[in-house]
Amino acid sequence: RPKLSSQGARMLDIDILVGVEGAGLSWMVFQPLQSFVVELRIVKPGFNHTLSPFKNLARQVGHGWAYVRVYALVNVTLLWQSVCQVVARWQSLQDVPEPIRC
Repeated sequence: RPKLSSQGARMLDIDILVGVEGAGLSWMVFQPLQSFVVELRIVKPGFNHTLSPFKNLARQVGHGWAYVRVYALVNVTLLWQSVCQVVARWQSLQDVPEPIRC
């Protein structure tokens, strides 16, 4: 099992973190400044999908943040396209010299 310090060190090389809502997104605190976090939000009836503690955490550590809604029956290809669109939009706003292509 990797040590916590080595796991955190790996995050130093990650500019874009994509993950399902939950504690795993907390690793963003080890990302370089001005990184980007895409939170995959599971759609639940009656749940306010615009509130997220990870949105606030991302802002506090100097990162961009967006979410993509994920429905129970998900087409993985369409989900990935949605993530790529969010990342491309962020990159255009940040004036990224060499944008990542999906």
